[in-house]
Amino acid sequence: MQEFPICARASGGHNAGHSIVANGVSYSFHLLPSGLLNSKATDWRKWNSDNARSAPQGAVLVHPTHEIFDEQRLEAKLRALADGYKKRYDDLLKYDVEETIARFKEYRPKPARHCVDAVKFIKSAQDQNRKIMVEGADALICEVGTKLQDIGHEWSVSTGRRHRCGWLDLCVVKYSAAVNHYTALNLTKLDIPDSFPVIKVTVACKDPQTGEEITMFPADLDLLERAEVVYREFEGWNSSITIKTYDALLQQARVFVEFIEEFVSVKIRYIGTGPKREDMIVR
Repeated sequence: MQEFPICARASGGHNAGHSIVANGVSYSFHLLPSGLLNSKATDWRKWNSDNARSAPQGAVLVHPTHEIFDEQRLEAKLRALADGYKKRYDDLLKYDVEETIARFKEYRPKPARHCVDAVKFIKSAQDQNRKIMVEGADALICEVGTKLQDIGHEWSVSTGRRHRCGWLDLCVVKYSAAVNHYTALNLTKLDIPDSFPVIKVTVACKDPQTGEEITMFPADLDLLERAEVVYREFEGWNSSITIKTYDALLQQARVFVEFIEEFVSVKIRYIGTGPKREDMIVR
């Protein structure tokens, strides 16, 4: 978000990608914070030697003291690892450890000037009451037909694999909110079902043996396997909703949003209505 002076990518590896459209350009982020698109923001992430070469000039890379800056220790470790793999795999291993060491020598000075102490940096920002956006790349439960995939471009930024798509499961959202104690939600891609005459959400898991309906993700895996999905249907809005204010949303869309809030008991503060960074309603 543009009002945050610090964007912190605090978790997730390079397999977790974020797609962002800003000023008509589409960006795919893997390790670096998406806040790099905000020229006024300081971006930081914990990092390791794998992404040291990708450090941009404007970023502040925050991490504990890393062995990449201890030349003797790093070289000894690399040679020991290479020697161990050579003994194990012999000629099957095609690896030039000296070439790797030479590359580290070349780019070691470049990221060093961007590095600060993580705890000290963030503590100072907190003491100054600066806003910090923590950008994670981990999901509690990832589970979301073909039409939704195509309209929403639902494939992985990192691997290109298609995501499994389906109706919004509010039982999972409610469970996630209980585990993580959310104070606000960001409802993205509200524009994707623009052309759907009916929109469904999962509101319960029904045990076919007892008829009991459970409105939160069940801990009993046997029950989860045999459970029947209970849907709540909403009238679609059948119109483009790429707009900037909540009051301008069609009534059908507002009913949908407010039902989610009531069911999960968490306010939806942000609503994405398009692929661009500015296509966001802030309530």
